Amino acid sequence: MNSQSRKVTMAVFREQLRSGDLPVIFQDGAGGVRTHQAIYLLSGTADTGATSYISGDGFYLCADVSEKLVFSENAEILRFVFSRTELTIDGVAGLRDSQYTADKVREMLVMQQTFTTSEPKAVLRLDRVDFPPGAVAYRHTHPGGGLRYLTSGALTLDATGNIHQYSAGDAWFEDANSPVMATADETQDSQFIRMMLLPMQCKAKSTFIHINKEDEKKPRLQSNIRFFDEVISL
Repeated sequence: MNSQSRKVTMAVFREQLRSGDLPVIFQDGAGGVRTHQAIYLLSGTADTGATSYISGDGFYLCADVSEKLVFSENAEILRFVFSRTELTIDGVAGLRDSQYTADKVREMLVMQQTFTTSEPKAVLRLDRVDFPPGAVAYRHTHPGGGLRYLTSGALTLDATGNIHQYSAGDAWFEDANSPVMATADETQDSQFIRMMLLPMQCKAKSTFIHINKEDEKKPRLQSNIRFFDEVISL
């Protein structure tokens, strides 16, 4: 790791909420509230007072926002959390003004990943990728690391010869510039939600880079919905 590189942490949680529940606010390992969060609504609704969201929406939620989020009864969400240092999950440093215990938060944690970045500023992106049955995302890279959570269907990922099969409810991490090919299940639609940390030049741009030029002419059946690109300091 060079002198400009630093470790950062990304995590994804799946939560079932009651009406009126407040979002958990995480602190980083230094004790300061420095996390950035994204909410994706699997079901139900959310309201900030200024904006209303429905199932299938995703939005950015900074740790020090003042608005109160109100969820509908039994709303279910994915919460992606990004921290500039180690993310701690305990009753003192991990939670603030929360109705959850640390043990409950650990139960909701699907995956947590620490990786490195050298960017002083970066783009935090939340998006969704939809695959019709049998669609193939030919071997490609993205210029930033990130977590993926498969909400429906099934995908087979070939990461330079390492084959992994994922089903709905699974999560995985792809590092920056790591070649991968994804093949969707033949019998059903597949979908994943993704948070990535990207270089500034990627703001509002596609990050999909084919490895093989001949694949650029092949049908690209998967589609993408970008929920936000948030510029953050690291």
